[in-house]
Parts: sequence; structure tokens; C-alpha cells
Amino acid sequence: MKGFKKFLSVTLAAALVLAASAVSFADSAPSWLMNKDYEEGDYVKFRGSIYIVTKDHESTADKYPGNSSYWSFYKKGAGFAKGELPTTGGYDHPSDRDRDRDEDRDRDDVDSDDERIYEERQVKVYYEIEDVDEDGYTAKITIDNENEIDLEDWSLMFDFDDDEEIVDFDSDVDVDQTGDDVVITPDSEWMAVESESDISFEIEIEADYKVESDDEDDDADEADFEDQIELPSDFDLDLVFESVETGAVLIQMDEPDFDDDLFTPEVSVGDEEQEIEWGESALFTDLIADEDYEIEADSYEEDGVLYRAVIEEDEVSVDSEELKVIEIYYEEVEQEEETGKVLVYMFKPSFDEDLFTPEITIDGIEKDVDWGEYVYFKNLEAGESFDVEAEDYEIDGETFEPELSVDEVYVEEDKVNYVLIKYVRD
Repeated sequence: MKGFKKFLSVTLAAALVLAASAVSFADSAPSWLMNKDYEEGDYVKFRGSIYIVTKDHESTADKYPGNSSYWSFYKKGAGFAKGELPTTGGYDHPSDRDRDRDEDRDRDDVDSDDERIYEERQVKVYYEIEDVDEDGYTAKITIDNENEIDLEDWSLMFDFDDDEEIVDFDSDVDVDQTGDDVVITPDSEWMAVESESDISFEIEIEADYKVESDDEDDDADEADFEDQIELPSDFDLDLVFESVETGAVLIQMDEPDFDDDLFTPEVSVGDEEQEIEWGESALFTDLIADEDYEIEADSYEEDGVLYRAVIEEDEVSVDSEELKVIEIYYEEVEQEEETGKVLVYMFKPSFDEDLFTPEITIDGIEKDVDWGEYVYFKNLEAGESFDVEAEDYEIDGETFEPELSVDEVYVEEDKVNYVLIKYVRD
């Protein structure tokens, strides 16, 4: 709404290192994704380089890293040395679970250098460019099902933005292209994508690329043509899971104490976002049962006043037999009352994960943290320090003790303040 802007996202200050172990968690940048909201300070890897966002935007084919209106080149390569992480906003801390899924499943089709350009309901689409020349290129598309249930059927839709034409494709799929609109479906004998597995196929795209060479006698190399490629946009997946149970979440928006014409709240549950009028509710359906979904609501500010969402539960586990109802209300916060948040990341242990689930306490708030996962402690008063408490555990005569990157965290406004924890057997 006019006069408003979404509240500035948190800023990552610097790479932290566990004092007791030489673990560098910031060893790679996240891949650039299509159809994703990027904020100033976010960074990604793209075609062997790292770029930083200079202007908030939703990513499309014409707003790819390299477009100087939205991105600034940072460095060659896709990784950071210890202590080299740039100051950025909106950074999603990588989890060991995500890395292990790609490394340990022993799948040949999904390569860490593939461009993941779309994700829906834990099904990811990777689009890898291969065999580029002046006539076009070949793309390998991988559909990766990270759910614990089989994907029985699917169809993939996307748009080309520059008159590309698919001239050949694997026999495993059917391709229908009308203008720039493309629909890809599996053939009748090749439908399912089993749980926690993937399938890949290739399409050949014809495009008219110009030879770009400083010397007319020199032939342009593959990189000259690759720079002219615009990735497809407007990806969409239709998914049918095998014998899947689904549930729903009802979000109830309370009436505000302030003028309800200031803005209309936007709430997301997982990948789906809806506007919810004050005093009304919105139903999020077709959520996979027994899956956990994060609930987010934007904050807004104007004239030194922050309008902040207070969510009853910021993560909900979907139940096929019960409608989950989550209440959200907004509170006014004078900007003098600056707040920040702390992210606590729990490294995977060297011992059996089933022995216990760690409990962490900050400012009297106690939260469980699963191994290889992280949790946020939000709305902590900025400019204050808070003790970080993690309990020892004694099981079958053995003691398990926490090692913390810091045992007291200083909260800064508009920054993610990190605490890293690793449990060791004494």
C-alpha cells in the first residue's frame, strides 16, 4: 500500500566459527532461484560467480544475476573462505540435512552445480544448461521429489522469454509448445517419481544467438553464447502424490487496535501466500499430512511506527483429521523499541540422534532444536545481551555437553544474531 514498505530484512553480520571446532558453515553461496523474492544484500551463486542484490525484486528471466539494475558482481567462484562472508540480508542458514540429502542419497542425476529454479511442496526442479553453440543449447531438467511419499504423476509448465523453440526431447516425456508456453508431461510408462528420488530428461532448444568476438577471425566460444541465454520463467508444477493424506490450516486475523485501512496483511503457509482482511480468516488447503509448514506474516512500518505480526505458532504440523487454527494479531511498536532476533543452529552429533533432543533457553524462552536444524528466538530487545543456556545430558552413564560459539549473545537491530551449538560426548 502507498506509503508503506516491507520491513527491512535481517542482516547477516559476519561468519561465526565454533570456538571448540574449526567448522566453517559458510563455505558456499545459495544458488539463484526463479520466482523468488530477493532483498538488498542477499547473495547467490550463478554460473561460477557470486552476485549480491542491490535492489529488492522478484526474480525473473530478465532479472538474472548479471543484470546490473538488480545485482552487483562480488567475486568469481561459488564459495567463501572462512571469515570472507559478505554482510548480507535475508540469508537462509544451510542445514546439514539439506546438504546430506544431496550428498548421501547416492543419486547421479542431481548435480550440486545444477540451477534449482523452482520448488513446490518439497519437489524441486533443476535446469542445467549443456552443449551450447550458435544454434541453441541442450538443457537437462531434473525433478527431485524430497517427500517421503511417491509422486505418482506430474506436469511441468514454463515460459520462454526470447522465442526459443524446443526441437527435440527425450522419449520419456511429451512436450507441447505453443508460442513461448511449454508443457512437459511424462509418457504413460514413466509416471512416478519415487519418494526421496529424482528423474532427469533432456530437451534441445533452438535459439538465434549472435557471434560475439573481438576478432572477426576468431570463432566465438561456448561462453559467448551461454551469456546470451535467458532461463525460462513462470515455472509451475502440477503434482499428484500416491495415496497422500492432506490437511488444512486456518489462519485467523484479529482486528487491529490501529486504523485497519493502513494495510492488508499478507500471510504465507509454506509456499502459498494469501491476503487476509482484518477480522477474517483464510484457509490453506492441500497441505501434506504430517509435514511441518512455516507460517510467516509481513511487518510494515510508517512514520517511525512498526506494525509487527505476532503469530501464535510460527510452525505447524499438518493433521489429516484435524483442522489446525492459528491466530495472528498485529501490534504497534515505536521504533525506539528496537528488537532483533537470534538464530540458534544445532550441528548434527557424532552419536545417535535419538538419544535426546536439545533444549535451548534465551530470555526465559525455551525451545527444542532438532539436530542439523535451527530455530529463531524473536522480538528480543535490541542493545541488550542475553544468556544462552543449553543443558547437559547424562544417559546410560555417559555425559553429553554443549559447546557454544557464545554463551551470551548481544542482540542488534535488523540483524540475525547467530549462536552455533555442538554437543560432544564427555
